[in-house]
Amino acid sequence: GHDAGTVEAFRFVRRRPCHPGRFLAFVRESFGPLARDVGQPPMPENRTPAVLSGSGRLWFAGSDDITVEWCYNAAIDERGVEHLLRCGAAWPLAPTGEKDLMGAAGSRQTEVELELRGPDTKCTREALQAGLLSCLLTREEAIQIEETGQLPNSEEWEEERLHHEHLAPWVSRLWPVLILVHSLTRIVAAIPGVSQVAEMGGRIARWVTGLSLESSAHCRVTPPS
Repeated sequence: GHDAGTVEAFRFVRRRPCHPGRFLAFVRESFGPLARDVGQPPMPENRTPAVLSGSGRLWFAGSDDITVEWCYNAAIDERGVEHLLRCGAAWPLAPTGEKDLMGAAGSRQTEVELELRGPDTKCTREALQAGLLSCLLTREEAIQIEETGQLPNSEEWEEERLHHEHLAPWVSRLWPVLILVHSLTRIVAAIPGVSQVAEMGGRIARWVTGLSLESSAHCRVTPPS
């Protein structure tokens, strides 16, 4: 067994992107609602008691331009639980020609670090490892993105990308129009032979959100070392 007072580190690193919807579901199931969730029931004491804190710099499928920052701190004082996920800085440039199984990865990777404490850290490690592995994009999903320009169950993250605080003011003013265009491209993409429209819509959304990446570098969530 482990000393209940000993703090251990758990680190998960993969050169593959995560599915946004599955990662969001995983962290909510494991650590409770995110700070931005509205109308949620009161936060439980701690859904994964062995985890004291965690942080991550993530690669979400469809977000090859910016990092995703995740942060969790268990309730240790009157401030309660901290649980955040938001858009981060632009991915740093990597040496030319650096690739992985998913294509041109560059400096992109999925990296999560957690602090564990208690007698059950071994079981917790195994559960966290399995949960994070299940969040990774599959080969079939990568092919689907290439063929259709779409990834089901990623709408929440796409909305976060368009609406995060670092967007240029004119983008915020055009938010309703961008949502309409995004929805129309999804509808049109269901018609045989026009899947290219969905891909074009996705590229437009990524181009728009990429206009102000420079200003996102000052986010305060500290990525894993």
